[in-house]
Amino acid sequence: MLDEQQQNRMELVDDLASSIRKKFVERAEHREKNINRSLQELGAKLAFLEQRTALLAASHNRTRLLTYISLTLAGLAVLGQIFMYYK
Repeated sequence: MLDEQQQNRMELVDDLASSIRKKFVERAEHREKNINRSLQELGAKLAFLEQRTALLAASHNRTRLLTYISLTLAGLAVLGQIFMYYK
């Protein structure tokens, strides 16, 4: 009788441990996998945005340089026209 009760208690403890594992541990593992996947996706998006930002900065620098060159040439052209007008 004592062995049977002890066996029942052991089964109850095992069932309880199994239930706890299913409810908490497996859910936590599932959440951890989802969080890791989300972090990987965010990392990929961040890398893409960093690359695009670097390309945009390089393009901006080229555009600014071309603007300065164009303004300088336009100024020289105006000065040339003024010089030619008074000559």
